[in-house]
Amino acid sequence: MNDVDVLVSPAERVPSCCISSIPPEVLSKILILASEQPQANVHNLPVYLTQICSSWRLLALDTPELWSYVRLIFNEKSAQSTSAIIQFADQWLAKGRRGRLALHIHMGFSFDEDNLSDLAPIGRLLATRARDWQKLTLAHCPETVTDYFIARMAENSLPSLEEVELHAYASIWCTRFDALVSAPRLHTIRFQTSRTPSAQHNLTLLFLPWRQLRSFSISAPVSERECLGILRQCPELTSLEASVISDGMASHGSQAPAIILPSLSRLKLTANVTLGRSTSNIESFLDTLHLPALRELDLYFIGNDRWSPLVSRFWDGHAAQLCTLRLSKLKSRSDLYSFFRTMPNLASLEISSPQLRLTAPDFEALRVERLLPALTHLNVPLGLAPGSLAVETVRSAVALLEARATVCKDTGVELARPVHVRLTDCTQLDDGKRTLSEADPLAMGVELERLRALRAEGMDIQLKVKGYDVVVPGTPHY
Repeated sequence: MNDVDVLVSPAERVPSCCISSIPPEVLSKILILASEQPQANVHNLPVYLTQICSSWRLLALDTPELWSYVRLIFNEKSAQSTSAIIQFADQWLAKGRRGRLALHIHMGFSFDEDNLSDLAPIGRLLATRARDWQKLTLAHCPETVTDYFIARMAENSLPSLEEVELHAYASIWCTRFDALVSAPRLHTIRFQTSRTPSAQHNLTLLFLPWRQLRSFSISAPVSERECLGILRQCPELTSLEASVISDGMASHGSQAPAIILPSLSRLKLTANVTLGRSTSNIESFLDTLHLPALRELDLYFIGNDRWSPLVSRFWDGHAAQLCTLRLSKLKSRSDLYSFFRTMPNLASLEISSPQLRLTAPDFEALRVERLLPALTHLNVPLGLAPGSLAVETVRSAVALLEARATVCKDTGVELARPVHVRLTDCTQLDDGKRTLSEADPLAMGVELERLRALRAEGMDIQLKVKGYDVVVPGTPHY
């Protein structure tokens, strides 16, 4: 053995740690992405990171984005140590990025609204860092408490505030929101409440001149007139999420002045037609809207009427431009063949209405006539055509997917290849004995193998029967 040769036993060979070779700037980005995940207790992640090793501690302390968000949850026990909690939060936020701070306050108990002095530490935190708040969430706070927080913030200018989310605890919205209207960068407002109907809410705040808003969301049902009033105050909206309740006073369709929202690309609408109210009011409301940039439409119907928005002036004027469509709880079995022909640019279709089940003829029309040429995401219920077997619906669906995959391989230009497919068995709604799970085992076995072959080629496919994916047996997908 040469003098320079050294024998090292296997026990002495220390493998290098791959994560230690990651450049600090890349690792910092990974830590930031981890901190943005919605899992429980993730708001404590920065503290955990400082306890791993000295290098990670220095990196975490030198990454302001990790310390820019604080979630404060107050219950009856923690309320007794409010000052200590706020002091800790203030020290935490001192490490955050100026002008990019986010605060989430959750009041998980019945707070004494007559004794606001206990809230003074939180009020000071809001006021002293008013210039740095980018996002504010007040969850389950009584109205007087929310009113107090907003007032403390309004004592200073709010140059960085961009997003506000409020969860109503009682039945009347607080009214001190004129201070928020003047926030120069505020572009997103979300109102959450479980109280209905809208008559129990003071909606005056919704009609303030929110002309700078880009995104507006309200879970409390509002009437057609109220929602139209909101839209008239927000001409620059790009996203709207609202629950519109039919109050028996239609907007008279063509007689009402059209509302043009040139930038609105996403509309999520819950159409609430209960207690014998007429769907004509919802149709008139939709007909009043002119949305030339609309690309994503999400319609959820509450009621027993056999209402179909797919046969309306609104649909005729907007269907061709849609790229994403979600339909939920519609009761009308529409002509799906005509429906498919109206959406040449649709890339994502999701249906959770049992009455809009796709059958073998529907899949055949899609395949033979090459309808929905841009479709890449498909999530639909499966039904039965009159006189057909359950397996025939699956066979036609598989034939469509195979044809799309083949065309994509051969030409790659005419039709998009589906990449995400979810098929759900709803055949039992026609006849409890004619379900996919009770179909001819040999015939279904053949179709499942075809689906697995497409999955092996990279197509993300699930066929759910009674809540389980039968393409990959044993995997629950509720």
